[in-house]
Amino acid sequence: MEDRYLRATLLLDVGHPRLEALVAERSWMELPERARIGAIYDFVRDEILFGYNPSDDIPASAVLADGYGQCNTKTTLLMALLRASGIGCRFHGATIDKRLQQGVMAGLLYRLAPSSIIHSWAEVFVDGRWVGLEGVILDRAYLEGIRASIRQDGGPFLGYAVGTDDLANPPIQWAGTDTRIQATGVTQDFGVFDDPDTFYLAHGVNARGIKGWLYRRLMRNAMNNRVMAIRAVNASSEVLTSEVRALAGVSGKSHRMTCTRAPNPAESPPNATTTAGMHLVEDLVIPGVLDNDYRPVSAGKTGDRLRVTVLFGRTIPLLRYEMTDRVRLATGGAGDVVVGDVRWVVTISMMRRRRG
Repeated sequence: MEDRYLRATLLLDVGHPRLEALVAERSWMELPERARIGAIYDFVRDEILFGYNPSDDIPASAVLADGYGQCNTKTTLLMALLRASGIGCRFHGATIDKRLQQGVMAGLLYRLAPSSIIHSWAEVFVDGRWVGLEGVILDRAYLEGIRASIRQDGGPFLGYAVGTDDLANPPIQWAGTDTRIQATGVTQDFGVFDDPDTFYLAHGVNARGIKGWLYRRLMRNAMNNRVMAIRAVNASSEVLTSEVRALAGVSGKSHRMTCTRAPNPAESPPNATTTAGMHLVEDLVIPGVLDNDYRPVSAGKTGDRLRVTVLFGRTIPLLRYEMTDRVRLATGGAGDVVVGDVRWVVTISMMRRRRG
């Protein structure tokens, strides 16, 4: 493999401590090449959630710190992790029709968007040919939320950041061949580049000038809220069975909350209790407040970490997130969480702020 497909750049900051620590923690270097590609691909697809970062041209370490990304930023992170793991890769640039973003963008936001939007994906060399990894963009939970939202199980679909010939079974699983999730929305192909840095120097980024300011200050927050609401529809559509509760080790005495899929805090279900702080749905997640030694902290005491085990996933059961938030379980209300010194590092769509 030529050195140009392995070298670090400003955006592909391969030697950043966060990236090096992740590669070592996951033991990716111990895997055969094809399995290594698959493991890194799965991580970026499902553990880095779909969402909109401040700009396209941020370094891979910043995408990893955000914990979310879109087509361009996820491509940067995927390429950096592949190169950090000894896998050569290149950058493929293109544009997509803005109709692909309809549903995530709406109203004025959609009208302000350019008709063609910068798009990209990574390619790896496998079995004598270059293979595209465009399917890394959308996490599975978000795709499930789209299916639940629009009541369409299959067939062609364009919108909500999806462009596929078959919504029920898009080719997103790594099997040594091309993966795709926005391919039917591509309008122009810019070809291949050694790295994202070279591409952005030639073609720029999506949000520039006054539109860039509006995007960073207003548009992306609205878009990310919409993405979280779509993902939460999937969470709200499943009820944890007694068998799964037993398997997960959830106590029968745990608090049971009313689940709402409404992104607007004013649209609470009639029997929900309005409280300050956060409200959890324990049929969907298992919250655990821990100290710095990972020991459980009792209700009323402030912990150093919050561990959330997600129970609703059809494709990834018992997915666990850990956050370095200082929180305490309230003693006066079932399942309420009082939040202090908030430093969110991961967004959990099943948890939302309730204002009294």
